[in-house]
Amino acid sequence: MTTENADIEARAVVIASGAFQMPRIPAISSAFSPEVRQLTATSYRNPSQVPAGTVLVAGDGATGRQIALELAATHKVLLATGRSRRVTPERVLGRSVFWWLDHLGVLRASRNTRIGRRMMAGDPFPGRGLALPRLRKAGVAVMPRLAAGHGKTVRFADGGVADIGAVVWATGYRDDSDWVGMPAAKGPDGDFVESRGVSPVPGLYFVGRSWQWTRGSALLTGVDADAAYVTAQITRTLVDHHASSQRT
Repeated sequence: MTTENADIEARAVVIASGAFQMPRIPAISSAFSPEVRQLTATSYRNPSQVPAGTVLVAGDGATGRQIALELAATHKVLLATGRSRRVTPERVLGRSVFWWLDHLGVLRASRNTRIGRRMMAGDPFPGRGLALPRLRKAGVAVMPRLAAGHGKTVRFADGGVADIGAVVWATGYRDDSDWVGMPAAKGPDGDFVESRGVSPVPGLYFVGRSWQWTRGSALLTGVDADAAYVTAQITRTLVDHHASSQRT
């Protein structure tokens, strides 16, 4: 392995740089006028950063909805939605919903199971206060998916248009993979490629990626199982390599 300062010899390398690294900004962003203030879920801090007028929040996951709700107190807010999402209670019988998900084994249901596939498709998150009816009541205009943008104008999937002065991109995250100079470790979009933490590049592994295997893969409550699996894969590979070298 080569770094900026030295060459390091290692039989295995594990990348554990986290699941949410760089904001994913759609290509449509380049079509907006320089007059439109563009922020991301990581650069947005409070409503004072956003110029007066209409602001578009693109992405209605938990973060997008939280930002839209906060901005609604001072701005006209349009929230561009996407796939269907389910909002769950934050607490059930006095305990965090994540406590229940962990103890009922839901956080450890693999992406290949029926419940895992349903969770990936629906992307549920806690916070009944973030349900769309609650946002509408607070003054947020809930819109369909964002389809296009040009200058200061946006168009939605239903054909509706609006003029905006700012946009907050809450459209997820991508891998910060520029520092890894191995093309075979990445897909066409630059995101890392792995199967349950095992890269197609021999000797390269991952831990802590979103849905690496379960809903808990990127959480403290679930990363341990992935770490144990990857450790076992590394151990087996090194043992097999040692045995092969002994035979030769």
